[in-house]
Amino acid sequence: MGRIIQQYSPKGKIALEIIKDLHIYVQQLLTEFSHQNSRLPNKLVFYRSGVDDGAFQKVLDNEVKAIQRACQGRIC
Repeated sequence: MGRIIQQYSPKGKIALEIIKDLHIYVQQLLTEFSHQNSRLPNKLVFYRSGVDDGAFQKVLDNEVKAIQRACQGRIC
């Protein structure tokens, strides 16, 4: 189970390299998984594409925090 999320501004250009509201998407996936399997997953696989080298660390730091926030909300 997974999600593909695109971040585009109204003008069709990529506005941000950081996925806005990522914690909400991760919480939804955790909830869906736990309803189907009566448990939480042992591991999460997160694939991220389209980040240039100059923004990688900023995106990584921000999105890891968002995933941790989602897990804390779901008591992972």
